[in-house]
Amino acid sequence: YDMGFHFGFFTIDLIDDRTEEKRKRQLLHLEMNGMETTFDVQVLEDHRGQSNAAFRMEISMLQFRTLHRERFLFRFLEPGSGTEVVKGSKYAAQFVIENKLEEARSVMC
Repeated sequence: YDMGFHFGFFTIDLIDDRTEEKRKRQLLHLEMNGMETTFDVQVLEDHRGQSNAAFRMEISMLQFRTLHRERFLFRFLEPGSGTEVVKGSKYAAQFVIENKLEEARSVMC
């Protein structure tokens, strides 16, 4: 089975409405510009002869920023902005979780 999702630009704001001062109102601001998520799963026989799932989940982000009271908590910047982690990658951040079924064991990485 294969599934994939593509998201464009969106923001989420968590605001403290007990105060009027703009900086103190912003508890959390999340901003994402482009994300792709893919999930692939295959039900196979493992090294013990039992039915098991070999899967791979990948989350790739173009740009992601998180702020608390107008200060950065963390951010992944767009490739080409001089902060590339992997040369030639089209993503600013990429996370992969995979369960591999090998001859003598199952490996989660």
